[in-house]
Amino acid sequence: MDNNQSVLLDLLQKTISIFDENNIWYSLACGSVLGAVREGGFIPWDSDIDIFVKITDISRIQSIFSDEMDGLVLVSYKKDTTSSHDKISMKGYDHTKIHIDLYPLIGMPNSEIHGRVFIKKCHYLNKLLACKYENVNTVRNKYKAKIFTLINYLEQFVSDDFLRRIISRLETKYPFETSNKLSYIANDGHYREAINRDILLETKETYFEGIRVKIPLNYTFYLEQVYGKDYMIPKKY
Repeated sequence: MDNNQSVLLDLLQKTISIFDENNIWYSLACGSVLGAVREGGFIPWDSDIDIFVKITDISRIQSIFSDEMDGLVLVSYKKDTTSSHDKISMKGYDHTKIHIDLYPLIGMPNSEIHGRVFIKKCHYLNKLLACKYENVNTVRNKYKAKIFTLINYLEQFVSDDFLRRIISRLETKYPFETSNKLSYIANDGHYREAINRDILLETKETYFEGIRVKIPLNYTFYLEQVYGKDYMIPKKY
């Protein structure tokens, strides 16, 4: 385990302690669930930790972290120009390198057709915000690089606030409490990221590098839907 991962574990322990003290629901998400199940902790090439929270708890989380909490800092996506979600970092560290991604679970259409459109809309909006500040030299495919350059240029005429207002509308467009499926803005653009609410919200405890954490109770269903039935075979996604 490298030094960054050691700091991340301290960050994780403090974050979930604050969540538990304030009765805030959370679950590990995405690659962090995969790591907990398959590796007992970090996937070797992972450099952050992913956590799901409820969109209905976001205002309270932001309020709790408005003051420095045990050395933790909330990096609001409304100020961080490259993200569509908040992050939790440690005071004195570069939040682009040391952070927990805080993904709010949001409601979505119950219709599969409309749900697929919604997932794509969230995905591309997230990419648009990130694309505005990414370096075109990181794009290897020359055709994609040309498209990237064009979008990057056009986006200079679109304010960050405008993009973030659209994100905020999408986050609350469909009622969280009555949606059959839930997802998040920074999804990968595929309908597999639309998960039945019970699969996500019912959790169990397990261990992540020795720290007691929560993951989906039916983690097998979740991981198979997101990563495929061979999720126990190590590979970069």
